[in-house]
Amino acid sequence: MDWVKRINAVLDYIEDNLDGEMDDNDIASLFASPQGMFQRIFTNITDITLSEYIRKRRLTQAAQDIRQTNEKIIDIATKYGYDSASAFGCAFKNFHGAAPSVMRKSNVLPNSFHRFAFTLIFSEKGVERMEYYNIENAEILLRQIVCKSERLPWAQSVSERGGVYCATDGYRAAAMLPQGTDDWDLSDAYFLTGDTGNPKFELSQIFDHRHGAAMTFSLSKEQAALLLVSFSLPTAQQKAVVCLDMNTLGVITQSEAHEPAMAFHVRYIEEPLKFCMCSGEETIDIYYTGRLNPLLMKSGRLYAAVLPVLIRDE
Repeated sequence: MDWVKRINAVLDYIEDNLDGEMDDNDIASLFASPQGMFQRIFTNITDITLSEYIRKRRLTQAAQDIRQTNEKIIDIATKYGYDSASAFGCAFKNFHGAAPSVMRKSNVLPNSFHRFAFTLIFSEKGVERMEYYNIENAEILLRQIVCKSERLPWAQSVSERGGVYCATDGYRAAAMLPQGTDDWDLSDAYFLTGDTGNPKFELSQIFDHRHGAAMTFSLSKEQAALLLVSFSLPTAQQKAVVCLDMNTLGVITQSEAHEPAMAFHVRYIEEPLKFCMCSGEETIDIYYTGRLNPLLMKSGRLYAAVLPVLIRDE
């Protein structure tokens, strides 16, 4: 249990020093390990480097300062570790999509990169392990679903309405409902398209495909974890597309797909599955209605959909 407390102590230290200096020796002391060990462990668990995590947390806090205070932008830049207003402005715009001065004068909403949280899980054998996939980190993983290569502006964004967070990039969609919301109540999960004839794209249009699903089954968190591991194997990473046997949800080659199978870009299905792993439920419910409809996932109040790139029904 101590090592989970230590990693959270380091994250507390980072939060307390976002507007100041951070000392590698302090981090090593808090984690009780040689310098650099925490950085390597952190990257292996979260798929993001420690320096990138700190940078995004600082830019998140900087946006709050710009919107909520009258501090000079150069002073905010200096506070969060930037040597010049131009370097800060470039980093800020790349992260938030708008320059600091524009965000201060307009209603443009900043991106938000929340503090990571880790919990402790005990297995049946009493072995402790650190759990990154928890509800506190769900919104972080939801935001990773957005792929900026999609050309439709509304289909590369994160939306928040009525406490419902949702994201889409044209290939995937995900929604996080508030605690206590009735199942499948996606009335507040929509995006503004900018099209006067069809101003809203509602996620219920996607998730209503679960009705009359030709295939419905539950995937345990252990099975989902094994599936994620299989995605990281060299045989899967060498190919842009991974093929899944729809009876076992195991990774197979297309030549082995004698039974109903679906194929996905690994990078498209991996993040929605990680997102659903964050729920407090023990299983992920899978729905598939066939043909070109999306594969739907639901676990607690977390919902995700992925469009396949290839389907084989025979």
